[in-house]
Amino acid sequence: MIVELKLKNWTSFRDETTFSLAATDERRLKARIPRIRKNPALSVLPVSVLYGGNASGKTNLFSLLAFLQSMIVAPLHEDGKEIPLDVFLLAPESQKRATEISLSFLAADDKIYTFELHLNRKEILKESLSVVKRQGRYQLFSRQNGRIALTDRSLQKDKDSVAFARIIQHNQSFLGIAGNKVKSLHYAYRWFRNQLSLINTRSLFQGFRDMFVSAPSDVEHLSQILKQLDTGICRLELEDSTFAAIPPNMFSESDFKTKLNNGEVVELNVRGLRYIVRKDDDRISVKKMVSYHQNADGKQVKFELSNESEGSLRLLDILPAFIELEKNDSRKVYVIDELDRSWHYTLSQRLLGIYLSHCSPQSRSQLLFSTQDLMLMDQDIFRRDEIWFVERNTCGVSKLFPMSAFDIRYDKDIRKLYLQGAIGGIPQLAVFGQPDQGN
Repeated sequence: MIVELKLKNWTSFRDETTFSLAATDERRLKARIPRIRKNPALSVLPVSVLYGGNASGKTNLFSLLAFLQSMIVAPLHEDGKEIPLDVFLLAPESQKRATEISLSFLAADDKIYTFELHLNRKEILKESLSVVKRQGRYQLFSRQNGRIALTDRSLQKDKDSVAFARIIQHNQSFLGIAGNKVKSLHYAYRWFRNQLSLINTRSLFQGFRDMFVSAPSDVEHLSQILKQLDTGICRLELEDSTFAAIPPNMFSESDFKTKLNNGEVVELNVRGLRYIVRKDDDRISVKKMVSYHQNADGKQVKFELSNESEGSLRLLDILPAFIELEKNDSRKVYVIDELDRSWHYTLSQRLLGIYLSHCSPQSRSQLLFSTQDLMLMDQDIFRRDEIWFVERNTCGVSKLFPMSAFDIRYDKDIRKLYLQGAIGGIPQLAVFGQPDQGN
């Protein structure tokens, strides 16, 4: 679970900005708030929704988490290669300053870690990983002026961590390079690799292979939800196919034979069609996903996924995340940009209701999403500290603030206040037909 994110000089967030998911002392809907066993004073919100006008900065928060995840899970391997950093571009001095990121999160060992990173396009200037305890932070390692200091005793004794500290490149994260091999860093590293899942407006869910192979009950559950949500789909299935049947794409069958290990499985999405490609004993097998609809005679008719509506395809990308979030033992953190794109409000309300009904003090899953759907801005669905706004000023600088910062009663119509501009986070539109005051 994400506890707190701080950022500075990232895209439209020029100034230091804090996004906190630590619960306030609000009493409403308190029974669903997870409590951290090893830190009983802390409760973490299971959900957060972000509102704001177009180009206000909502997607920039998503892109920051995607960037941070890539620095850990897929570190740069070429020394001297530029770090793909997106700084604030509307002030010349910001382009010369470092980007600063601090992320506190709850890992699978029920410990809260804080990972800090200061960097520019050429190098990582500062980096550290700490465990948050009641008495304060216990630092595992730190980095400054190109040097790694192993402050944790177990890291000092670990041969791999010592070796990585010596050979680390200027553009590589130490957690990213050492995390998968050094035991003391496993939980923090695996949070980025296994627990944090990002779904943007172009993302395709990459878990169908596991659902069909190891969790067929999830496929049946997915089909039942699709049926309940009035998509017309009554069943999903994988059917045998061939590589030759896949529309022309950038990969060839020989590529897969060369690059895949035996038993390895990958997913392809080509022109709206989805395939699962597997290598066994140096042979490539292909399966294609299809949907079934029921006709007036009660018979099931096969559809290609390319024939499904955009809303149904978006549901196929999102629903597996909600199925995972429902599970009592789930520790997934899903961050979804524009949750409700291409579907009706009632679908969002139903899915959120299912997820939130499963949340409890023992829960460890979390959902963060952005939306433009004002029907979801409802205090019967969300607590005030779960609703956040992002607003961009005339200088192009985004700021982030929660609804709990305002003294709003629980029975107030917050949609009306929002649309009246009493809260902020709405587009500042010029009067049509009049010239821009900046011209």
